[in-house]
Amino acid sequence: MLSYGVQKSNHYYLNGLKKSLLIFVLLLFVSDAFLFSQSETTKPWFVSVSANYGRVLIHTPKIDNLKGAAPYGMELELSRHYFDAATFKRCNCYPKMGVSLNYWNYDYAALGYGIGSFFFFEPFLDYGGRVKVSFKLGMGITYLSNPYDEESNTDNLTYSTYFSFPLFVGGTVYYMIKEFTALKFTASFQHVSNGGGKQPNLGINYPVLSVGVERALNSYQSPSNPPGLEKFEKERRWELGVGYAIKDVENIDHKVGIWVFNLLYSHQVSRVNAIIGNWFSEHDNRLMAGNFIDRWRSSLLVGNEFLLGRINFSQQLGIYVFRPRGTPSLLLQYYSLQYKLSDSIFFGVGLKAHGQVADYLGLRLGVMF
Repeated sequence: MLSYGVQKSNHYYLNGLKKSLLIFVLLLFVSDAFLFSQSETTKPWFVSVSANYGRVLIHTPKIDNLKGAAPYGMELELSRHYFDAATFKRCNCYPKMGVSLNYWNYDYAALGYGIGSFFFFEPFLDYGGRVKVSFKLGMGITYLSNPYDEESNTDNLTYSTYFSFPLFVGGTVYYMIKEFTALKFTASFQHVSNGGGKQPNLGINYPVLSVGVERALNSYQSPSNPPGLEKFEKERRWELGVGYAIKDVENIDHKVGIWVFNLLYSHQVSRVNAIIGNWFSEHDNRLMAGNFIDRWRSSLLVGNEFLLGRINFSQQLGIYVFRPRGTPSLLLQYYSLQYKLSDSIFFGVGLKAHGQVADYLGLRLGVMF
């Protein structure tokens, strides 16, 4: 039996899926009308629509009331695929970049619904043939309709602000059913929280399956053999970075700041991957008790880094070497997305987490050498 507040998701989802399929059919029948230009281009535009279905993960007993909640929704994407040689030189791939507009019903009255948009970066693992495979990363902003309220909505401990920041990681398989039209099947993991800006903020974590249709808006030719695959120089890089985050803390009537300092070494092992080691130190003003030294945490992390030209995305797992009292776990994760402003300076964002609970989301700036 579903917990109180969980809606009859199958009924609503099937109705949404029927509407989605109707849109798919209409797109297929009038697809030729969507070709804005018949002239061939190396940077074609695409539009797609998808139906999404997920399942909320119960990552802490505090949200046991959400058992059985199955979010469902719709997504509209506008993207551009870059097949030109200059983009390949910068990114080591032919990526697709775009924006999505999405609607989610979280299938539980206390969670409400969300309307959001995110920017995504989608490098492809295969370019030619009828089947294409991609890896997709995205982040953005979303409006959430029913945040926690100590009087009217105490059942929602996952978010407490109207605006939060969704993160997306997944993979997509495209199956070409016409020359410029494809079915797309996506499996992803999505996280929504305010990055610790206000409590409670346990976040919504949910794996998602999506089915959709995509239509090109231009004529194009997929490259069969990317240039320059025969040789590349392996990169070895040091980074010295500083970051800052603002955190809302229970029992404190104001927000506190967290400073982050790190020294990272990256050793490239393939065209788009590197192994990294990271010394990570935090000055955490949430630890108000004690002296200056008692507010420091230090940890050692290792992980993988995707090298996508000027964009790097890393996933790290580590252990605290020094942690004062009050640290919730011995292990931590850190996810970083950064952009190279030049050959020696980068800017980005970083998310720290303990298990499936986000600790904070902060900005980063640093130098590379």
